[in-house]
Amino acid sequence: MWNRLLDAWGLTKEAGATAVELGINYAAIAYEHGRGYANGMIRVSTATLDSVTSSAPYKRTLDVLSNPGIFIDAYGRLSRYTRNLDWSKVNPIRYIYAGTRGVPRSLDEAKAVWETIPRAIRAAGPETTARYLAGKDWSHVYPYSLGGSNDPRNGIFEDRSLNRARGNATMKPHEFRAAQAVLRSNALQVTLHQTAQGALKGGTISAAVLATVAVLELGLQYQQGEITAEEMYLEFGKTVGAAGVTGAAISGLVTAMALAFPAIIPVVTVISVPLAIVGFSVLGSRLIRAGKGWYEVFIEESPLKPAALRYWLVRRYESMRGLVLGRIADEYYEYSALDCWPRPSVEHLPQSYYVLAVPKC
Repeated sequence: MWNRLLDAWGLTKEAGATAVELGINYAAIAYEHGRGYANGMIRVSTATLDSVTSSAPYKRTLDVLSNPGIFIDAYGRLSRYTRNLDWSKVNPIRYIYAGTRGVPRSLDEAKAVWETIPRAIRAAGPETTARYLAGKDWSHVYPYSLGGSNDPRNGIFEDRSLNRARGNATMKPHEFRAAQAVLRSNALQVTLHQTAQGALKGGTISAAVLATVAVLELGLQYQQGEITAEEMYLEFGKTVGAAGVTGAAISGLVTAMALAFPAIIPVVTVISVPLAIVGFSVLGSRLIRAGKGWYEVFIEESPLKPAALRYWLVRRYESMRGLVLGRIADEYYEYSALDCWPRPSVEHLPQSYYVLAVPKC
């Protein structure tokens, strides 16, 4: 019995060792294959990322995100629309007495009269509303002289001449529909006008911002010899033109949608804030990158090497201090804008000058 147990233990131990060895071998094989597969995936991912970042849509998207002014302008416009659609911000006097012959309505009824004006007109502001209501009366459907009430459901804003020509006759259905059609036409005019204004402003802001960025980036590429002058001018025109068109499209679309569907104004207003923050981040990173490149070009190509530049700055400081104190420090030395800077006479200058590592001729 004991021998059988020992034999079983030996077989078990041998089988376990074989299993461990096979597991290690399979793990090593899987690791080799997995490493090759992972490296392949990394190469494919890198190539895909490079192709995406160098593609025109990516660059256009980056240009859009580099324009925080578009989103700030959209936020301001939408906030103004929200404020104009708030009844508590409206002067209610006109709507309390509209068509009542001096009998005031309640504030709730006045609000209902105000809401019969299309929202696009009301959103554009009180000045626009007053302009489109000029020459219009609050016309009763059932005449006031025949017992018709001042209830908001018994009237509509209509051309004054039509209302007075009707006299005390009851407004016919087609007349009511005609008055509604006029208001809808006015709302469409306001929407088109506001959309055109938004597109013009958004396009101008976008083109101005991208022009600044393009001057720095394309100028740096030209300075570094990556592009020719003709390529720089061509790319600048394309960048600024595309930015203007994109900015106009975004601003115009946001304005048109907000006036056509006022319910989305709060949502779009909230979304515009993080988009503006992202825009500032992208714009800042591009400007910092361009500024760093220009600094390196300046340090590399300018005769004002760092030591000489420090020397020149100290000279300017001491010169201005000397002028303030009534002394002209510049009369003691001469300087050159070349790589070789003559060291000034020590006995005539403060210690702060000749302790600098200034190159000698």
